[in-house]
Amino acid sequence: MKRSTRVISIFLATTMTFTALSACSLFKNKDDGINRVTIILPDPSEAEEIVNVTAAVTINSYLTARAYFDLILDYDTENMSESEAEEFVKLIDDATVMFENTELLSAELVDAVDAWEDSGAEREEAEIKELAISPLKALSFSQDVYA
Repeated sequence: MKRSTRVISIFLATTMTFTALSACSLFKNKDDGINRVTIILPDPSEAEEIVNVTAAVTINSYLTARAYFDLILDYDTENMSESEAEEFVKLIDDATVMFENTELLSAELVDAVDAWEDSGAEREEAEIKELAISPLKALSFSQDVYA
């Protein structure tokens, strides 16, 4: 008896959930279609490309230095052996070098941005093209995304 009651209650709960979720699609406007768009970004200028690459390298260097710093914070400095102490000192030296490299790279990034601003190169606007409105309707369990 308990097993049949459990099966019936699970069946009813599933049926009610499915009915509620599929009823949400009844409230949609019948003319809603799926908009397909393409965004075309203009090619960057040479100065902008230099800034992008320099920024990427600088950020990578900073993240590496922060990873070294996080490793340093994980050490238990009160209870470490002699080999762990040597490894700890080497880790501090590596982190110091990485932070110094990041400082040099950030100075290069500032110079690259200044050169980009002085070049007077203006970036073109991005172009958005609407390809078509598809007659396909979104499924009742899909998420609506508007472009």
